[in-house]
Amino acid sequence: MLLVVGGVGALAFAAENAFQTWAAVLLTDAFAASPALAAVAPAAFATTAALARLAGGPVMLRRPIATLVTAGLIATAGGVLTAFAPSLPLALAGVVAAALGTATLFPTLLSYGLRPVPDAFRGRATSAISTVAYLGFLAGPAYFGLLADAGGVQRAFLGVAALTGLLLAAVPVLPILRRPEPITPRRTRPGARPSASSGP
Repeated sequence: MLLVVGGVGALAFAAENAFQTWAAVLLTDAFAASPALAAVAPAAFATTAALARLAGGPVMLRRPIATLVTAGLIATAGGVLTAFAPSLPLALAGVVAAALGTATLFPTLLSYGLRPVPDAFRGRATSAISTVAYLGFLAGPAYFGLLADAGGVQRAFLGVAALTGLLLAAVPVLPILRRPEPITPRRTRPGARPSASSGP
């Protein structure tokens, strides 16, 4: 389960990193924005993401699956809007929407994935999920670069929307993985005394 949660987190990190890294390039490449104006895109993304994480904490804890679905839909819509925006303001709106969506994805996945883990193993479980998820940061730039080389920087954000769309498709699997396996009593030999660990 931890590896699956980490893999879904890698999709979230790859999408988040793509917007944070390439938003300024998008404005200069597709809309001929000046460097000063292009810097607004990553700044707006980071500010929106920080506010979303601060404000969304209680909701992430109470309704994790609903949060993942809602955030995934917003992030996907933001990616599509960014990919097809005909003007700079609409492109910025897509970047802000993507920030609002992607910001809560990994924190929600991490807290949800750790719920069934005993306290003694929380540190190791957190490390396992985070290590797998950070592969998204490593693979994301190469993935986006290939898309940008094939269809341009703006259309490459459609591929980023595909990542969050894939994340959405994986969300229904998470509750299934968290279901505990049925515990069957251990059989004892006829006449044998039950061990202390076998229960009543």
